[in-house]
Amino acid sequence: MMMKRQRAFIAGGTDYTGMPMDDILSHLKDWRDNTVQTMQKLSELKTSALRHRDRLDSPGNIIEFLDFFIDRFDRYAGDFSRLVGELPHGVAEAHIEIVRQIYMSSEHEDDFCVRFKNDQIERSLKDERMRGLVDEIYGQSRDMVIDYRDLSNLVPRLRTFLGTTRIAVDVSVADRKFALMAIEEARKSVAEDSRPHPRVGVVVVKDGKVLSKAHRGENPKSHAEYIAMEVKLPDDVVAGATVYTTLEPCTTRNHPKIPCAQRLLDRKVSRVVIGMLDPNPDIRGRGDQVLSDAGIETQLFPRDLRAQVEEINRDFVNAQRRRQNLGD
Repeated sequence: MMMKRQRAFIAGGTDYTGMPMDDILSHLKDWRDNTVQTMQKLSELKTSALRHRDRLDSPGNIIEFLDFFIDRFDRYAGDFSRLVGELPHGVAEAHIEIVRQIYMSSEHEDDFCVRFKNDQIERSLKDERMRGLVDEIYGQSRDMVIDYRDLSNLVPRLRTFLGTTRIAVDVSVADRKFALMAIEEARKSVAEDSRPHPRVGVVVVKDGKVLSKAHRGENPKSHAEYIAMEVKLPDDVVAGATVYTTLEPCTTRNHPKIPCAQRLLDRKVSRVVIGMLDPNPDIRGRGDQVLSDAGIETQLFPRDLRAQVEEINRDFVNAQRRRQNLGD
């Protein structure tokens, strides 16, 4: 597996025979982190493509290509987060199917990359100064797709761990219950002004017990994490808790406010389950990365629940897309 930042394997060449689960989890974390980083880079490249669309030969096709892979890698990042969160508790057939689907899909995605290369790169461009941008779009996308080929070698090894599926299923059911609670909280959100703002719900859970629930604007102009952790649990010990939040925790606030990601670090939570990454490409994935770098386990909601989060936030998501498409 040829990881761009953390490892250097030959794509499709890693031998997982006899590999312990801890090492497998380390590889899966690398896939997750590299997928998120590639998604962030493609978002930056999309901004550049939109800014220079008049100089590109087929800007519509290029933006469509970028949107496809940004969306696809977003899904895969969630799948890897689920695997990292659940595999320590046991391996089920559903986990093996997730891995199988990613590497099977990567074969078709590789064909898409090759067509993009033939259509956009293997030809003269009307503005050759754009070649570097188009090359980078292709390279980032295809490098990540090729990395996924290694997952075919992981499937048979995961099958040897089958047999402890009950624990994994129980963990998944509990996560789903608390994620749904967070979504219901998000529906109650109150915007501080007429601009589109995200609907955010947070649920803090420890030892299977709900310690607090909160939503954005429950206190005027306050983020949901602040209300759940500092207003409702100011003196409680929440170290080791799991926090379910419908939106990736923020990493920047105007002084003297403290970013939500930092609050989670300060309160020593052990796990954060996220409904969707921030749709703003300038900060997307940063909250997840800050938490992961600090040793806090991160995971995304199941795909169907992520779709619910995106649906109730469609005005905010669309506003971010319009802002990006205008090059702001």
